[in-house]
Amino acid sequence: MRVIALLVVAGCTTHAAAPDGATVAGRCAALEGVTFASLSQGECGLGPNGPVPCTWHVTFAAATTTTSSFDWQHSDYGESGTVSCAGADVTEVGGMMLHGTYTATTQHLIWDGVEYAP
Repeated sequence: MRVIALLVVAGCTTHAAAPDGATVAGRCAALEGVTFASLSQGECGLGPNGPVPCTWHVTFAAATTTTSSFDWQHSDYGESGTVSCAGADVTEVGGMMLHGTYTATTQHLIWDGVEYAP
């Protein structure tokens, strides 16, 4: 009887290891093409009776060989920009310096303190 081991490794980035073993930030390949929806509703502006709740969304796409783009619809406005990933960390490049974490096993994204799922 033979035992065959199979190891599957999924990562958040397309990056290389630096010479000292540190992780170099790169594209967020695991997030590209995915739209995440907030697990709780946030405020989406004011209606006639006060604040109106809605689901917020974050979508990622390929941008360059080293960054991904994002489109974030939250509250009653949207933002877009570029991000890079290093391990589970998702960090905006320039702009407001937004930050998040992505957990591949649950496919949940924490973005600016709010939890999202596909």
